[in-house]
Amino acid sequence: MPGWVARSPRSSIVDLFYPVLALGLFLALWEGYVHVSQIPNYILPGPREIVQGFFDHRHDLLSHGPITVYEVLLGYGSSLVLGGLFAVIAVWSSTLDKAITPLLFFSQTVSKIAIAPLFVIWFGFGLLPKVLVSFLIAFFPVFICTVTGLRSVESEMLELIRSMSATTRQVFWKVRIPAALPYFFAGAKVAVPFATVGAIVGEWMASYSGLGYYLLLTQGKLDTAALFATLLTLSLISVVMYLTVLQVERLLLPWHVSIRRGAEVGVTM
Repeated sequence: MPGWVARSPRSSIVDLFYPVLALGLFLALWEGYVHVSQIPNYILPGPREIVQGFFDHRHDLLSHGPITVYEVLLGYGSSLVLGGLFAVIAVWSSTLDKAITPLLFFSQTVSKIAIAPLFVIWFGFGLLPKVLVSFLIAFFPVFICTVTGLRSVESEMLELIRSMSATTRQVFWKVRIPAALPYFFAGAKVAVPFATVGAIVGEWMASYSGLGYYLLLTQGKLDTAALFATLLTLSLISVVMYLTVLQVERLLLPWHVSIRRGAEVGVTM
């Protein structure tokens, strides 16, 4: 009988080889271009200078990094909870959908960078403004993807379960929410870099700590190598968060991952 089998570790290593090779070639071309063109380090440092800057400023990065991670996690977690909740509300009640969905769409037309100073005026220089900006930027992808998933159930399926005297709550728990989970995780993965960007924008507006604040310091000193090292740290934060969400998705939805990424699983008899 058919079943799902994961690919071998050797196949995963082979797949990893290609992006590593591409990255290596890119870094080699970058280093060669900087060396041949003799571009000053304060304009464009080479990969070696950036790595050196990463180690030279590792204490500052380790000092400011956890603050930004905390802000990102709070904003991102809030976007997942409230984005999913508002999606359920919008699909559950057509009246509430007509009331809140246009307002949520309208909120996306307002620049988050433009309203960030207002948060500073209202809430000061503490944690809350950064978390709010992070949340607002990451919220909408989660909301719209989850709404799409909840509404993606075929009408025949809904008619079938309702013919069995299922209540609205049972329809949601047994049909709509399982069908929406892949869409929810899609929005969650899109929201990862958005949440990071939001926290950095909040730190730019008003902060005395965090990687966004440290970016401004390195920019003011024209320490481009340290600036790139900070950007590298931010990228690593986003990558780790993305891979974490992807792993959770694989654990909870192995059937969906196997369909969407056919290269990772196969069908056997």
